[in-house]
Amino acid sequence: MIVRYRPFSDVLRRRSAFDRLVARSVAQPAWGVRSLVAPMNLTENEKGFEVRVQLPGLKPEDIEVTVLENTLTVKGQYHTSQEQQGEQKQWLVREISSGSFQRSVTFPKTVDFEKIATNYENGVLSITVPFSEASQPKRIRIAPQESEQPTAETGK
Repeated sequence: MIVRYRPFSDVLRRRSAFDRLVARSVAQPAWGVRSLVAPMNLTENEKGFEVRVQLPGLKPEDIEVTVLENTLTVKGQYHTSQEQQGEQKQWLVREISSGSFQRSVTFPKTVDFEKIATNYENGVLSITVPFSEASQPKRIRIAPQESEQPTAETGK
């Protein structure tokens, strides 16, 4: 039997197998370790920065917001209810994790940390970070050109 030589078919088969392997390992890590992430949005407007962090299920006392130089850090701790002693369960799906998280953002402009405002509502932490006076644009007044004053010599 004669088999036609197709040099790319083997490469395509291997790539397909590799793609399936990567997709499976990303969707369900084999090692069972999940890092906790707090999704964050950061926007800039004419007055400063707006930071929004999704922290569903946390109480305000479980969240810590700190500032060091030009870096804002949000830390927190997720607590899950403790399992009852001696209760045996077979987990079918376990996606709710407990543990700590930390998110930091360094601002590209100087900000006034004395005027930071926070609001925590429905699991979303909103932080308003205004620009400092030094980073605000200043309008420079342009003085009009002084006109020549008439002098006795020129008679103008």
